[in-house]
Amino acid sequence: MKKLVLFLVFLLQVTVLGLAQNTASENRDELEKKKKKLLEEIENAEDLLQKTRHNKNASVSEVMALKQKISARQRLIANYNSQLNNIQNSILTTQKTIHAMDVRLDSLKAEYARLIVKAYKTHGELDKMLFIFSAHDFNDAYQRLKYLQQYSDYRQSQARLIKETKQQRLGKLTELKGQKDEKENLLTTEQQQKKTLESEKSQKDKVLASLKGQEAQLMGQIKEKKKAAAKLNKLIEDIIRKEIDAARKKADPGTSKVLALTPEAKALSESFAGNQGKLPWPVERGIIMSHFGKHEHEILDKVVVNNNGVDIKTQPGASVRAVFEGTVKAVLFNPAFQKAVLINHGEYFTVYSNLDEVNVKIGDKVKTKQVIGKVYTNTEEDKTEVHLEIWKNTDKLNPESWLYAQ
Repeated sequence: MKKLVLFLVFLLQVTVLGLAQNTASENRDELEKKKKKLLEEIENAEDLLQKTRHNKNASVSEVMALKQKISARQRLIANYNSQLNNIQNSILTTQKTIHAMDVRLDSLKAEYARLIVKAYKTHGELDKMLFIFSAHDFNDAYQRLKYLQQYSDYRQSQARLIKETKQQRLGKLTELKGQKDEKENLLTTEQQQKKTLESEKSQKDKVLASLKGQEAQLMGQIKEKKKAAAKLNKLIEDIIRKEIDAARKKADPGTSKVLALTPEAKALSESFAGNQGKLPWPVERGIIMSHFGKHEHEILDKVVVNNNGVDIKTQPGASVRAVFEGTVKAVLFNPAFQKAVLINHGEYFTVYSNLDEVNVKIGDKVKTKQVIGKVYTNTEEDKTEVHLEIWKNTDKLNPESWLYAQ
């Protein structure tokens, strides 16, 4: 009974350690997916950065692209740290499993040695026959024969368990070596990433230093952008209010601030809301250069800017896509924000501005990812960015919480 209990304890230990390793494996898979996305983000930022550098003069876009790249690299290093912690935990788990196997192996060997000694003392087959024939009756002889068979089977099972445990232990030792090798490789890669990060920070500081003295020019750009945002904001609000007024007249006159929806529009609106965090980006490749809401300017100290949406840097001539199906409600133009398209999705609206070309017109039904135009490139500022806004009735929302996370 005691041996059975010890064996069950051993099985429990190995099972618990195995479950721990399975959990670590799941975490590892998730980290690998995140690492892949971060590497893609860094590659994307580097590609856009190289296109920005064709201008020999230092630019704001270059600094912002470097900042995005540095941020992605810092998250990548944190990812490597998490992977290293996972591997270290796996190493400890494997070592504990090997130790449990060693203890079990010692116990099996000791038990097997005891059986061999006992078998030796019985003086072989003759003693076994005497043991059987000295029985009181046939039933007693049968029971003794059965005992000897079970005893022999038990010895064979002990030998088999020893062999299997040795093989399992060898497999775990190989696994442990692989884990240690992987840890060393990750440590090397992490150190390389840290060196690259320091180089990128130094590069960013050099570009920032070269931009000193251009504060007046940058402030002028900020003022122009603020004016453009105000004009676009007013046009969008006017269009949305007209939509609300028109819908209100057809539905409930008491509704004044929200859009009265038809069953079809309501279904579209609910579908849009259900895709929060899953919407495709308005460009195939890009990085966010300016975030939503009030925040400090990326370069100028103590200067606060307010963004009604997000500005996404992309490649010159890139196609701009609708992030969801809907109906085109407006196509606008102003030199400050170039061409803009407003699409309705029930009670939601998306706005795409800084377009050079527009492929749609008012009333067009568009599908998710349908190309609606091409991005505009400001050659003077060396900037190719599309501006995206998301509204719910007259409330502005943060597009970053709606777009698919990179």
